[in-house]
Amino acid sequence: MNWSEYENEVYEECRVHFPNAVVSRNVKRVGRFSKKFRQIDILIEENVEGVTITWVVDCKLYNIKVNVKQVESFISMVDDIGADKGILITEIGYSQAALNRAHFNPQHIELDIYSLKELKSVFHGTIAIPYAGENGAIIFSPLGWIIDAAKRNGSICLLYQRGFVLEDVGVSREVAYVNLRDRKASGESLSDLIAIQEQDMRDNLPVKSITYQESVKRTDSRTLIRKADIAGYPGLELTGFIEFPDFIFFCVWFTPENTIQRNIRKLEFVMKTAMPVNVKQINIFKA
Repeated sequence: MNWSEYENEVYEECRVHFPNAVVSRNVKRVGRFSKKFRQIDILIEENVEGVTITWVVDCKLYNIKVNVKQVESFISMVDDIGADKGILITEIGYSQAALNRAHFNPQHIELDIYSLKELKSVFHGTIAIPYAGENGAIIFSPLGWIIDAAKRNGSICLLYQRGFVLEDVGVSREVAYVNLRDRKASGESLSDLIAIQEQDMRDNLPVKSITYQESVKRTDSRTLIRKADIAGYPGLELTGFIEFPDFIFFCVWFTPENTIQRNIRKLEFVMKTAMPVNVKQINIFKA
């Protein structure tokens, strides 16, 4: 396979994964800082809720693994173009250091590295249906993250960065968990739940501040994000809420303060794409 054939195969995969986006090959854009034309292997322009999200895909048909220096060059190019997300596709693979550099870039650009094989199987995130009782939600992991669907005390699934195991996530202090609140059983609205949770936090934790902000717009539900700064915590606690008719979905995201904007975008991706399901109906359908 030559360079052109390799790039074309990646291009066709991108068209499959982004059926509603404009996917273009061999595009040139003037850099914001360099003021020079930058060549883009594959450009994806996706309209999400009236906002255009731009993905830059760079194809590397190397006979060695992608290294940190090549990732840094790609970060610079994505930043210069002003794209929202960047993906390196490599045939041989990549070093763990290169993956770390992609995930922890100081510009907070959402960046990841995949082999062509991974592109065909897991590109655009993993999917899970965590549930509690009859309530469940189809959720998609944001770029560079995976979903661990094993239930644990206080959560029905975890999300953390691809390339880590659960024991490692404490090092980066970036991890999220999902839970559901049954509205039929509790009789609570979203306003009720956040009032109960905030009072419990203030009664039992050394809370420094709690603030709220409106989040992604959905036609089927109300959404809200809470930011809590708690003394002694290694980072901030972000919680994204979605008030569905039968249950309240909430995702609690722990983040260092210096990556908060990047993680708010990832949290909002989860909130924007989550879909409510009735687990009993799914089981009947499967039967």
